[in-house]
Amino acid sequence: MFEYPSLVSNAIISIDEHSAHNYKLIFSELSELNCKGLELRFLNTPGNEELFNLLTLIQNTRIQSIDLIIKHTEFLTPDFFQNLPVNSEG
Repeated sequence: MFEYPSLVSNAIISIDEHSAHNYKLIFSELSELNCKGLELRFLNTPGNEELFNLLTLIQNTRIQSIDLIIKHTEFLTPDFFQNLPVNSEG
């Protein structure tokens, strides 16, 4: 049996053009549950600013790893990811 010291070890959120999730609340609640892993599945192609703002909301949470399932777009370069804020809570 696998035991993990939290109520939720990881989560998956599917996102499309009709999603109206309260991401700030979701990430805060996942952090309170000591969730360490998050997968964001984009069923549409988000814009540069949309993705940056979404990932910025995860800053200062307990989430330690983020997997992005996203269709390739031109702005997803190493520079884009280097400019993301670093999660300092971990």
